[in-house]
Amino acid sequence: MTKFILHGGGEGGGDESHDAFFKEIINSLPKNGGKILCVYFAVPDELVKEKHKVYEEYFKRNNLFGKDIELKIASKENFMEELRWADAVYFRGGDTEMLLEQIKKYSEFKKELLKKDVVAGSSAGVYFLSEWAFSSSRDYIYEGLGILPIKSNCHYKKRKDLSRLDDLSGELLTLEEGEYRVINN
Repeated sequence: MTKFILHGGGEGGGDESHDAFFKEIINSLPKNGGKILCVYFAVPDELVKEKHKVYEEYFKRNNLFGKDIELKIASKENFMEELRWADAVYFRGGDTEMLLEQIKKYSEFKKELLKKDVVAGSSAGVYFLSEWAFSSSRDYIYEGLGILPIKSNCHYKKRKDLSRLDDLSGELLTLEEGEYRVINN
């Protein structure tokens, strides 16, 4: 069974609600720690190292029990091998279309992903896992990979009208920035 930890985005703010998300990922690893693959396919290649420094700090800061954690940046060339290596996978948000386009290149992706104990995603990292996703900022409905039977909206604000999702399959999951939910699948 895979534990999916889904985050509403905006983790760049680094406040306590975002820290709770990273603690949940770390606490979901075995007592002795584990290997986390950080996937930044939703951001331009030239920003990956810069983004990783920030998230590396989040993982360090929220490792309250001093677990032995190894972080690796996913590469497009060796992604499936790296996915097999990892105990947990973290999909950072950004451009959902960019993420979907890259992930769809790996025919064994879904099978290998569902072997993981922990899969975490933020914003675009939630959208691509969903059957359907509504981006309020882009006013656009994405068709995700359907790994989770949900229709999602991240960066949710209660005043948003999500009725466009009513006729689409899946349970509605709304996540405000900083909020996260766990789904065991």
